[in-house]
Amino acid sequence: MSMNITFNGGTGSVTGGSETPSANEVKGFKDGLSGKSDQELLQGLLQGNLPQWQQKAIADELQKRHPEAAQSDGANGAGGDGGGGSNELEDLIKKLKKGNISDAELNKLSAMTGVPVDQLQQVKGKNSADSVGQQGDITGG
Repeated sequence: MSMNITFNGGTGSVTGGSETPSANEVKGFKDGLSGKSDQELLQGLLQGNLPQWQQKAIADELQKRHPEAAQSDGANGAGGDGGGGSNELEDLIKKLKKGNISDAELNKLSAMTGVPVDQLQQVKGKNSADSVGQQGDITGG
């Protein structure tokens, strides 16, 4: 069984929320991530329309590729959370989407994802503006 991995609305019929993907869907999705570049993985996370399980799989893949960043984060926040690196990655992604990420956080996100800082700067706040445009024209008058 082959599964096409795409970040345009997810894959298959699983849309997140109350539906749980099969083990084969999860495995197929994770296997497909290995062929994606760090940039493609980050863009998948930035889209924000992926089911939670796919977002987690992408974050896990990025951390697997860059364990040094995850380990340094774990040393700082090793409290009983266990998944601190993944939560921090999600927080940094949210800040990047909103455009309110600091230079230090950009450097940390770059280390965690392997995506150069200059490429992160290009997408900084871009999704925030895109989503506002999709919701309707906000003009005074």
